[in-house]
Amino acid sequence: MSKLKVDRNVPVPAHRPNSKYHFRDLEPGTSRFYPADDPSKVQSAVTSFGNYAGMRFQTRRVEERGKLGLRVWRVS
Repeated sequence: MSKLKVDRNVPVPAHRPNSKYHFRDLEPGTSRFYPADDPSKVQSAVTSFGNYAGMRFQTRRVEERGKLGLRVWRVS
C-alpha cells in the first residue's frame, strides 16, 4: 500500500454562496416572492439557509399575479 502525500498551506476554497435563491440579500423587514410549482422546495431551502446563517425568516404560500409560490420575509 502506498503512502498518501500530506500537503501543507493549501487554502480552503471560499464557501459557495446560496446563489439560487439569494436569501442573504434580504434585509430584516424585507420580503421577496419566489414563484414555484412546488413551494416546499423553497421552504426547505430557506429553513436550511436560516439555520446555517443564523437568520430568521417567515414564509407563506401565496398566489401572486396568477402564479403559485412562496413569499419569504426576513425577520432578523
